Amino acid sequence: MSKFDNEWQGLDQKIKLSKKESADLYDSIFQEVQEPNKKKSTTRLFLKPILSLVTVACIAIILILSNMNTSENKGMLTQSSNGENNNEITIIITNNATFEYYGITMNVYKDGRKISDPTVINADNTVIATGEKLHFPFIEDDFTLEGEVSLEATIVLDNENRVTIEPKIPISIEKGNKYYLSIEGDSVESSQLTIENRAE
Repeated sequence: MSKFDNEWQGLDQKIKLSKKESADLYDSIFQEVQEPNKKKSTTRLFLKPILSLVTVACIAIILILSNMNTSENKGMLTQSSNGENNNEITIIITNNATFEYYGITMNVYKDGRKISDPTVINADNTVIATGEKLHFPFIEDDFTLEGEVSLEATIVLDNENRVTIEPKIPISIEKGNKYYLSIEGDSVESSQLTIENRAE
């Protein structure tokens, strides 16, 4: 083998060695690049269940606290509401008339004597719409909320003119109830106050 052949073979080995070194170098770089990604993904996978558990726990605590507050408030409101309802009556008059007027005075009589006469009108002084309901609440301070009373409605046409609907309507009242009446008619002269067959 000539000197030239020996040198050529040595050069060839160097090239092969360089290729191997390049491959090794590439593998080591690739591993270094991949290693942080593996660590990151492992960390993310580890943190996900913990974050989920913390989130669920926070939501559960918020729901429990809100339910406790709601229950307490409901109890107070129910008690207060029942107390108020048991110590009052409400007379509700529905306007079924086709003529215009601005309000109603509800005259309440007991033993032939007028004991209350509240008036309800719209705050903006508009006419009472057909189908509109007017509420007249009465409490124990107004009169004794038991027994027989007579109801009489006075139509408020304007500031000066008022017309009372006859006859009076006798009803038996009891604390905690609502009583429904209606005003009907095509004109003030033909208007009637009627009691509806329902109570609450």
